Amino acid sequence: MYRRLLEDQLKYWLKSERQKVIILYGARQVGKTTLARKVAGEIEPNYSYIDCGDLLNQNILNSRSIQELRNFVGDSKLLILDEGQEVEHIGIALKLIHDHIPQVRVLVTGSSSFELANKVSEPLTGRNVKLELFPLSLKELSQSQNMFTLASKFNTIMRFGTYPDVVDLGESLAIKTLKDILNDYIYKDTLRLADVRKPLQFKDLLVVLANSIGQTTTYNDLGRKIGADRETVERYIDVLEKAFIIKRLRPLHRSHVREIMHPFKIYFYDLGVRNALIGEYKPLNLRSGNEIGAMWENFCIIERMKLNEYGNSEKEETQFGIHKNYYFWRTSEPVPKEYDLVEDYNGEFEVFEMKWSSKKESQVKKYPIFFETYPKSTLSVIHNENWWQYLV
Repeated sequence: MYRRLLEDQLKYWLKSERQKVIILYGARQVGKTTLARKVAGEIEPNYSYIDCGDLLNQNILNSRSIQELRNFVGDSKLLILDEGQEVEHIGIALKLIHDHIPQVRVLVTGSSSFELANKVSEPLTGRNVKLELFPLSLKELSQSQNMFTLASKFNTIMRFGTYPDVVDLGESLAIKTLKDILNDYIYKDTLRLADVRKPLQFKDLLVVLANSIGQTTTYNDLGRKIGADRETVERYIDVLEKAFIIKRLRPLHRSHVREIMHPFKIYFYDLGVRNALIGEYKPLNLRSGNEIGAMWENFCIIERMKLNEYGNSEKEETQFGIHKNYYFWRTSEPVPKEYDLVEDYNGEFEVFEMKWSSKKESQVKKYPIFFETYPKSTLSVIHNENWWQYLV
């Protein structure tokens, strides 16, 4: 079992004197329940675990009766409500517990920020803390493996991803597990959340996105490919993003007329899921250079986000994460100038280009148009020989 970097933040908030409902978000199967129970057990061995998929538990939590909730909580000092989005009025239940049963700490897990956030945002205003758990990060994997061992596994990691139930499996079992995650959880959750009336169209969109990671696109372009209108595509992508399947990257556009404004890029939080969608698991040496480059770009961008979100528990100023805004940058010229990732932190920009081969680092240019427009900026290239410096 790998120690999760979010563990320290979770412990802090569970021990904090500030009475807060803690909401642990993340996709299905990324380890939310395991992490919640591990941390709860260390803080309060007699914690109560509630499966919100159970109809009886749902009825009690939906009752809006303070006395029923008191009886339900009992003498518990720490309550885990697992998959809280299954409770229709979870926000009201959490508010009542928070306000009327102050001796209990509440930790809620949820696999969809879209559904759970809508239910808790108003009732729990000022009463909650939100944390997000991703598939395993390189930094988490590095806790038990050195740089050279981890680098030797890149081929496997980029083929099968880093879901906890997948990362240490052999090839055939990893493929089976990914298919199970895709069919039993991802399709199930997203189809329900999106209220999809044409499931094949929705699945077609996922395949199109999986085949075009890192490419600029628009809702209209995607709609033409799957036979859907712009509004439908936008709704589907919004749900996929809020269910932690994809990350939408928008262009940086502040002042320069030559910067593009509307197209966006799509990346997958886990490359194993992306590969499962298109049924493509072959080794990197059998893939085209363009596909390897796109996969590396996807991988590095998501790892940067994980690294920033988790922060560094050893440094006080970053122990609760470094919360940045993320963009790509591109001009509208016939031969556009472009950077893969721009991280905006308090108006200062870290710019990254991803190149699988270190030999291509010399091809990356420092465009005057960007650095004159955004003078507080740095440029770095992440490749297969210096990744440790930027991703761990």
